[in-house]
Amino acid sequence: MSDDEQPPLEHAYAVLQYASWRAANPGRGVPAGFVTDSGFALGTWVRRMRAARRAGTLTAGRVHELDELGFTWSGDEDRRLGRNLRSAHRWSEMLGELDAYLAEHGDVIVPAKYVTPSGNRLGAWLSTQQRAWRRGALAEERRADLHRRGVRPTRDETLQAALDRSPVLAVHDPVRRHLP
Repeated sequence: MSDDEQPPLEHAYAVLQYASWRAANPGRGVPAGFVTDSGFALGTWVRRMRAARRAGTLTAGRVHELDELGFTWSGDEDRRLGRNLRSAHRWSEMLGELDAYLAEHGDVIVPAKYVTPSGNRLGAWLSTQQRAWRRGALAEERRADLHRRGVRPTRDETLQAALDRSPVLAVHDPVRRHLP
């Protein structure tokens, strides 16, 4: 029996197992030898579905059904999905750290070696984002996220923006008062 001839009930069960895996493991591919708690060889099934599609033996209906679930048709796609998800999560986490710093210090002039109480190297991260911004390698949405918080592409521009927003700093802080 070819993969596209898998009985409908067995296929429905396999799809349910895959959907459960995806929900519990977003951004991760199914390991090649993975077997579910119920004993279903999900890793083998994923490999068979990929092979059947490459061979042209998987029906268009099943391809569409799996596409709707976000089925990944290659290991490369699994890896890319994982990287994108981790990147988005890390971005959100670090913006939260930047917001906490802003709330505590009143500005986003983060020292280069600053480490947050949770152990994140916020100063180094922010420097990396500013460098990417200057090179044109930072996505518009991310630039906007930083800009809303007062970050600019360079440290001097960030300092100037802080001064512009808070004239009190210029009067009461002797170091910042003498900046251009």
